[in-house]
Amino acid sequence: MLSWLAARNWNEGLSSSNRYRGHLGPSHRAMVGTMNPMYVYTKALSFHDWHYEYSDDHSVWVRGKDERAALREFQKQIDPDFAIWNQYAPEGHKCLMK
Repeated sequence: MLSWLAARNWNEGLSSSNRYRGHLGPSHRAMVGTMNPMYVYTKALSFHDWHYEYSDDHSVWVRGKDERAALREFQKQIDPDFAIWNQYAPEGHKCLMK
């Protein structure tokens, strides 16, 4: 999961046209395995499309849904009290501790 999130959301050095298409070169992919999970989590939260549900483009909706599910799995391991999640989530997407 870490590498999926990193490949999807950690996109420094990519042009905006390739940002969400998974166009990471070998050097970027090699870095994914060495990155701090907390860094990847916060980067993924900062790049997540929080309003994907409103997209008319089905592929955008599917990608957003998949990313949200992966973020929630990551959140369970790294951020059980939603403290970091709530720093990045806009109003309406903040979570209370369950």
